[in-house]
Amino acid sequence: MSDSVSYVDLSSQVGINQTWDLSGLTSIGPAYTYNWINPASAAGESNFPTANYAVVVDFLTFFYDISNNEYNEIGYYLEFGGNAVMETFSNPAVRFEFPMQYGGSGSDTYESTMEFGGVFAINSTGSLDWNIEGYGTAILPFGTFSDVLLIHVEEAAQDVQDLGGMEFVSNSTNSIYALYKAGMPLPLAIFEELTFSDVQGTEVTYLGRTFNSSGGVSVGEEGVNQLNVYPNPTDGVVRVELGLEEIISLSLFTTDGKFVQNFSTARGSSIMLDMSGLPLGVYVLIAKGANEVRTTRVIRK
Repeated sequence: MSDSVSYVDLSSQVGINQTWDLSGLTSIGPAYTYNWINPASAAGESNFPTANYAVVVDFLTFFYDISNNEYNEIGYYLEFGGNAVMETFSNPAVRFEFPMQYGGSGSDTYESTMEFGGVFAINSTGSLDWNIEGYGTAILPFGTFSDVLLIHVEEAAQDVQDLGGMEFVSNSTNSIYALYKAGMPLPLAIFEELTFSDVQGTEVTYLGRTFNSSGGVSVGEEGVNQLNVYPNPTDGVVRVELGLEEIISLSLFTTDGKFVQNFSTARGSSIMLDMSGLPLGVYVLIAKGANEVRTTRVIRK
Protein backbone atom coordinates (compact mmCIF):
# COMPACT_ATOMS: atom_id res chain seq x y z
CA MET A 1 0.00 0.00 0.00
CA SER A 2 1.38 3.44 -0.94
CA ASP A 3 0.52 7.12 -0.62
CA SER A 4 -0.56 8.66 -3.91
CA VAL A 5 0.08 12.08 -5.38
CA SER A 6 -3.30 13.72 -4.95
CA TYR A 7 -6.51 13.35 -2.98
CA VAL A 8 -9.45 12.19 -5.09
CA ASP A 9 -12.98 13.18 -4.08
CA LEU A 10 -15.24 10.19 -4.68
CA SER A 11 -18.26 11.68 -2.90
CA SER A 12 -19.87 12.69 -6.21
CA GLN A 13 -19.12 9.38 -7.96
CA VAL A 14 -21.90 7.38 -6.33
CA GLY A 15 -24.61 5.11 -7.69
CA ILE A 16 -24.56 1.98 -9.82
CA ASN A 17 -22.52 1.32 -12.98
CA GLN A 18 -19.79 3.77 -11.96
CA THR A 19 -16.28 3.81 -13.44
CA TRP A 20 -13.69 5.11 -11.01
CA ASP A 21 -10.63 6.00 -13.11
CA LEU A 22 -7.65 6.16 -10.73
CA SER A 23 -5.13 5.09 -13.34
CA GLY A 24 -3.13 8.28 -12.83
CA LEU A 25 -2.23 7.57 -9.21
CA THR A 26 1.49 7.28 -8.57
CA SER A 27 3.37 6.40 -5.40
CA ILE A 28 5.21 9.01 -3.35
CA GLY A 29 5.96 6.56 -0.52
CA PRO A 30 6.35 5.24 1.99
CA ALA A 31 5.17 1.80 0.87
CA TYR A 32 4.02 -0.78 3.40
CA THR A 33 3.44 -4.51 2.99
CA TYR A 34 0.26 -5.99 4.46
CA ASN A 35 0.65 -9.69 5.32
CA TRP A 36 -2.38 -11.67 6.52
CA ILE A 37 -1.37 -14.40 9.00
CA ASN A 38 -2.84 -16.86 11.46
CA PRO A 39 -3.25 -14.92 14.75
CA ALA A 40 -1.90 -17.90 16.70
CA SER A 41 1.54 -17.12 15.26
CA ALA A 42 1.36 -13.36 15.81
CA ALA A 43 3.20 -11.39 18.48
CA GLY A 44 0.91 -10.54 21.41
CA GLU A 45 -1.75 -13.05 20.34
CA SER A 46 -2.60 -14.02 23.95
CA ASN A 47 -4.13 -10.56 24.45
CA PHE A 48 -6.69 -11.20 21.68
CA PRO A 49 -8.19 -14.67 22.34
CA THR A 50 -11.23 -14.09 20.06
CA ALA A 51 -9.15 -13.15 16.99
CA ASN A 52 -9.36 -15.42 13.97
CA TYR A 53 -7.48 -13.12 11.55
CA ALA A 54 -4.39 -10.93 11.91
CA VAL A 55 -2.56 -8.62 9.53
CA VAL A 56 1.06 -7.52 9.96
CA VAL A 57 1.97 -4.06 8.65
CA ASP A 58 5.72 -3.58 9.10
CA PHE A 59 5.92 -3.09 12.88
CA LEU A 60 2.20 -3.41 13.77
CA THR A 61 -0.09 -6.43 14.07
CA PHE A 62 -3.84 -5.79 13.82
CA PHE A 63 -6.29 -8.40 15.13
CA TYR A 64 -9.81 -9.08 13.82
CA ASP A 65 -12.75 -11.33 14.58
CA ILE A 66 -14.43 -11.98 11.22
CA SER A 67 -17.55 -14.13 11.00
CA ASN A 68 -20.21 -14.79 8.38
CA ASN A 69 -22.08 -11.76 9.74
CA GLU A 70 -19.56 -9.18 10.95
CA TYR A 71 -16.08 -7.73 10.49
CA ASN A 72 -14.88 -6.78 14.01
CA GLU A 73 -11.73 -4.86 14.85
CA ILE A 74 -10.46 -6.03 18.26
CA GLY A 75 -7.05 -4.39 18.64
CA TYR A 76 -3.40 -4.08 17.66
CA TYR A 77 -0.01 -4.91 19.18
CA LEU A 78 3.61 -3.88 18.71
CA GLU A 79 6.85 -3.96 20.65
CA PHE A 80 9.59 -1.34 20.63
CA GLY A 81 12.33 -0.34 23.03
CA GLY A 82 11.57 -3.45 25.09
CA ASN A 83 8.00 -2.26 25.78
CA ALA A 84 4.66 -3.57 24.54
CA VAL A 85 2.13 -1.15 23.07
CA MET A 86 -1.36 -2.44 22.42
CA GLU A 87 -4.97 -1.44 21.97
CA THR A 88 -7.74 -3.72 23.23
CA PHE A 89 -11.47 -3.19 22.76
CA SER A 90 -13.89 -3.65 25.65
CA ASN A 91 -16.60 -2.93 23.08
CA PRO A 92 -15.29 -4.02 19.66
CA ALA A 93 -15.75 -1.89 16.57
CA VAL A 94 -17.97 -3.57 13.99
CA ARG A 95 -16.48 -2.23 10.77
CA PHE A 96 -18.84 -4.00 8.36
CA GLU A 97 -21.75 -6.41 8.30
CA PHE A 98 -22.20 -9.19 5.74
CA PRO A 99 -23.49 -9.67 3.11
CA MET A 100 -22.12 -6.43 1.64
CA GLN A 101 -24.12 -5.09 -1.28
CA TYR A 102 -24.99 -1.79 -2.89
CA GLY A 103 -27.40 0.21 -0.73
CA GLY A 104 -26.37 -1.47 2.51
CA SER A 105 -25.60 0.52 5.66
CA GLY A 106 -24.77 0.11 9.32
CA SER A 107 -23.45 1.80 12.45
CA ASP A 108 -21.68 0.94 15.69
CA THR A 109 -20.04 2.39 18.80
CA TYR A 110 -16.81 1.22 20.38
CA GLU A 111 -14.61 1.60 23.46
CA SER A 112 -10.93 0.79 23.69
CA THR A 113 -7.83 1.23 25.85
CA MET A 114 -4.32 1.78 24.49
CA GLU A 115 -1.54 0.80 26.89
CA PHE A 116 2.08 1.90 26.59
CA GLY A 117 4.37 -0.49 28.44
CA GLY A 118 2.43 -0.01 31.66
CA VAL A 119 3.57 3.64 31.78
CA PHE A 120 0.37 5.35 30.67
CA ALA A 121 -2.90 4.60 28.89
CA ILE A 122 -5.35 6.22 26.48
CA ASN A 123 -9.06 5.53 26.75
CA SER A 124 -11.02 5.98 23.53
CA THR A 125 -14.71 6.04 22.69
CA GLY A 126 -16.07 6.37 19.21
CA SER A 127 -18.84 5.81 16.72
CA LEU A 128 -18.96 5.02 13.04
CA ASP A 129 -21.59 4.97 10.32
CA TRP A 130 -21.06 3.30 6.97
CA ASN A 131 -23.00 3.26 3.71
CA ILE A 132 -22.34 1.36 0.48
CA GLU A 133 -22.91 4.18 -1.99
CA GLY A 134 -21.53 2.90 -5.29
CA TYR A 135 -21.07 -0.15 -7.50
CA GLY A 136 -19.01 -0.45 -10.66
CA THR A 137 -15.51 -0.73 -12.10
CA ALA A 138 -12.25 0.62 -10.67
CA ILE A 139 -9.27 1.38 -12.91
CA LEU A 140 -5.99 1.53 -11.00
CA PRO A 141 -2.34 1.68 -12.13
CA PHE A 142 -1.95 -2.07 -11.58
CA GLY A 143 -5.21 -3.31 -13.12
CA THR A 144 -8.93 -2.95 -13.81
CA PHE A 145 -11.47 -4.48 -11.42
CA SER A 146 -15.18 -5.10 -11.91
CA ASP A 147 -17.83 -5.73 -9.24
CA VAL A 148 -16.34 -3.10 -6.93
CA LEU A 149 -18.21 -1.45 -4.05
CA LEU A 150 -17.69 2.15 -2.89
CA ILE A 151 -18.03 2.29 0.91
CA HIS A 152 -18.41 5.63 2.72
CA VAL A 153 -17.52 5.67 6.45
CA GLU A 154 -17.99 8.57 8.89
CA GLU A 155 -16.13 8.05 12.17
CA ALA A 156 -15.86 10.22 15.31
CA ALA A 157 -13.69 9.49 18.35
CA GLN A 158 -12.53 11.01 21.61
CA ASP A 159 -9.22 10.10 23.31
CA VAL A 160 -8.48 10.75 26.97
CA GLN A 161 -4.75 10.41 27.66
CA ASP A 162 -3.60 10.06 31.27
CA LEU A 163 0.13 10.76 31.54
CA GLY A 164 0.65 10.46 35.29
CA GLY A 165 -1.09 13.60 36.45
CA MET A 166 -1.38 15.25 33.04
CA GLU A 167 -4.59 14.57 31.13
CA PHE A 168 -5.08 15.39 27.46
CA VAL A 169 -8.42 15.21 25.66
CA SER A 170 -8.50 15.18 21.88
CA ASN A 171 -11.23 14.60 19.32
CA SER A 172 -11.07 13.37 15.76
CA THR A 173 -13.40 12.88 12.83
CA ASN A 174 -12.65 10.86 9.73
CA SER A 175 -14.54 10.79 6.44
CA ILE A 176 -13.47 7.77 4.40
CA TYR A 177 -14.27 6.57 0.88
CA ALA A 178 -12.91 3.11 0.09
CA LEU A 179 -13.15 0.83 -2.93
CA TYR A 180 -13.48 -2.89 -2.14
CA LYS A 181 -13.36 -5.87 -4.48
CA ALA A 182 -14.99 -9.15 -3.41
CA GLY A 183 -12.39 -11.75 -2.44
CA MET A 184 -9.69 -9.17 -1.62
CA PRO A 185 -9.25 -8.51 2.12
CA LEU A 186 -7.69 -5.08 1.59
CA PRO A 187 -9.37 -2.15 -0.17
CA LEU A 188 -8.23 -1.26 -3.68
CA ALA A 189 -7.99 2.40 -2.66
CA ILE A 190 -8.80 4.61 0.32
CA PHE A 191 -9.35 8.37 0.40
CA GLU A 192 -9.88 10.00 3.79
CA GLU A 193 -10.24 13.41 5.39
CA LEU A 194 -9.05 13.23 9.00
CA THR A 195 -9.46 16.15 11.42
CA PHE A 196 -7.94 16.39 14.93
CA SER A 197 -8.85 18.96 17.57
CA ASP A 198 -7.84 19.45 21.21
CA VAL A 199 -9.24 21.31 24.24
CA GLN A 200 -7.27 24.44 23.32
CA GLY A 201 -9.08 24.66 19.99
CA THR A 202 -6.14 23.60 17.82
CA GLU A 203 -7.51 21.86 14.73
CA VAL A 204 -5.59 20.12 11.98
CA THR A 205 -7.02 18.40 8.90
CA TYR A 206 -5.17 15.85 6.77
CA LEU A 207 -6.15 14.52 3.37
CA GLY A 208 -4.98 10.92 3.17
CA ARG A 209 -4.87 8.65 0.13
CA THR A 210 -3.69 5.10 -0.10
CA PHE A 211 -3.89 2.54 -2.86
CA ASN A 212 -3.14 -1.15 -3.05
CA SER A 213 -0.14 -1.23 -5.34
CA SER A 214 0.87 -4.88 -5.21
CA GLY A 215 -1.94 -7.19 -4.15
CA GLY A 216 0.01 -8.30 -1.07
CA VAL A 217 3.61 -9.48 -0.89
CA SER A 218 5.34 -11.04 2.12
CA VAL A 219 8.55 -9.54 3.44
CA GLY A 220 11.06 -10.62 6.06
CA GLU A 221 11.01 -9.52 9.68
CA GLU A 222 12.66 -6.17 10.33
CA GLY A 223 14.36 -5.13 13.58
CA VAL A 224 12.57 -2.48 15.64
CA ASN A 225 14.65 -0.18 17.86
CA GLN A 226 13.88 3.07 19.56
CA LEU A 227 14.62 6.59 18.34
CA ASN A 228 15.96 9.27 20.67
CA VAL A 229 13.83 12.43 20.69
CA TYR A 230 14.26 15.56 22.82
CA PRO A 231 12.77 17.57 24.34
CA ASN A 232 9.97 15.08 24.96
CA PRO A 233 7.29 16.16 25.90
CA THR A 234 7.57 19.10 23.52
CA ASP A 235 5.61 22.25 22.80
CA GLY A 236 7.05 22.64 19.33
CA VAL A 237 10.35 21.66 17.73
CA VAL A 238 12.09 18.38 18.59
CA ARG A 239 15.48 16.95 17.65
CA VAL A 240 15.44 13.33 16.49
CA GLU A 241 18.63 11.27 16.75
CA LEU A 242 18.16 8.89 13.84
CA GLY A 243 20.97 6.37 14.31
CA LEU A 244 20.48 5.08 10.76
CA GLU A 245 22.84 5.48 7.82
CA GLU A 246 20.01 5.83 5.32
CA ILE A 247 16.44 6.96 5.97
CA ILE A 248 13.81 5.79 3.50
CA SER A 249 10.88 7.43 5.29
CA LEU A 250 10.13 9.36 8.48
CA SER A 251 6.45 9.33 9.39
CA LEU A 252 4.20 10.39 12.27
CA PHE A 253 1.09 8.45 13.35
CA THR A 254 -1.53 8.75 16.05
CA THR A 255 -1.43 6.08 18.73
CA ASP A 256 -4.30 4.21 17.07
CA GLY A 257 -2.35 3.89 13.82
CA LYS A 258 -3.79 6.80 11.80
CA PHE A 259 -1.27 8.47 9.49
CA VAL A 260 -0.56 12.14 10.35
CA GLN A 261 2.44 13.40 8.40
CA ASN A 262 5.55 12.50 6.38
CA PHE A 263 8.73 14.49 7.02
CA SER A 264 11.49 15.31 4.56
CA THR A 265 14.61 13.28 5.25
CA ALA A 266 18.28 13.96 4.72
CA ARG A 267 21.50 12.14 5.44
CA GLY A 268 22.90 12.89 8.89
CA SER A 269 22.77 11.76 12.49
CA SER A 270 19.87 14.00 13.53
CA ILE A 271 16.95 16.02 12.17
CA MET A 272 14.73 18.80 13.56
CA LEU A 273 10.95 18.34 13.35
CA ASP A 274 8.33 21.06 13.93
CA MET A 275 5.25 19.73 15.74
CA SER A 276 3.93 23.11 16.90
CA GLY A 277 0.92 22.96 14.58
CA LEU A 278 -0.33 19.60 15.90
CA PRO A 279 -3.03 19.10 18.53
CA LEU A 280 -1.91 18.14 22.04
CA GLY A 281 -1.49 14.43 22.62
CA VAL A 282 0.70 11.40 22.04
CA TYR A 283 2.10 10.43 18.63
CA VAL A 284 4.25 7.61 17.28
CA LEU A 285 7.27 8.56 15.17
CA ILE A 286 8.64 5.91 12.82
CA ALA A 287 11.94 6.04 10.92
CA LYS A 288 12.32 3.36 8.26
CA GLY A 289 15.80 2.48 7.05
CA ALA A 290 17.02 0.06 4.42
CA ASN A 291 17.13 -2.88 6.86
CA GLU A 292 15.70 -1.53 10.09
CA VAL A 293 12.75 0.31 11.59
CA ARG A 294 13.13 2.65 14.57
CA THR A 295 10.26 4.20 16.47
CA THR A 296 9.32 6.14 19.58
CA ARG A 297 6.40 7.99 21.10
CA VAL A 298 6.40 11.80 21.18
CA ILE A 299 4.19 13.87 23.50
CA ARG A 300 2.92 17.20 22.18
CA LYS A 301 2.11 19.21 25.34
